[in-house]
Amino acid sequence: MKDYSSYLPLKNEPAHHRQIKITTCRLDQNHIQIRAELQDQRGDSAPIHGMIIRLCVRRDMVITQAEFSSPKAPYVECSTYKVGPERLVGKSAGKGFTRFVYETYGSVNSCSHIVTLLVNLAPALRQGMAFAMFFPDEEKQLTKNTLIPTVQGMAKFLEDSCMVWAKNSPVQKDIAQGEVRNLPARIYPNFRK
Repeated sequence: MKDYSSYLPLKNEPAHHRQIKITTCRLDQNHIQIRAELQDQRGDSAPIHGMIIRLCVRRDMVITQAEFSSPKAPYVECSTYKVGPERLVGKSAGKGFTRFVYETYGSVNSCSHIVTLLVNLAPALRQGMAFAMFFPDEEKQLTKNTLIPTVQGMAKFLEDSCMVWAKNSPVQKDIAQGEVRNLPARIYPNFRK
């Protein structure tokens, strides 16, 4: 990953570091798996928190499997969840998900790190699913004939998920008219029209 630490740097040495890493993969034609990992570190010390969430999500954004793990925690209680991952199964990770997370896992109901991971993985889930579902695993499978419909399908899936993908945004209008800008080159650097 690119180091952006020189952009808007802190004036003093950091007292706390938090790193969140979210990865997504395609399981099959209708499911993706998303993994969110959080690490907290004080100053230059070893990590004091290490928490992971892994979800399996259907194409319609419904969670079918959920797991929590706390391989590094400062207290034993951090690994004993008052509200476990099973409450996520059957829930939609779409509209209303953040509210559900805060109502179910927020405050003293659970660990604030679990809430942080769940809230952060929601937008990454939609974006990761778009790439995993709409683009083939191998760039050689993407052809000139399939490019426009594939990008249009992804654009529809992402519609209104942010300002760039807003229904009437310049990007959406271009894609609807068959203009995909430089999207293929960003996704598949070796793609040739």
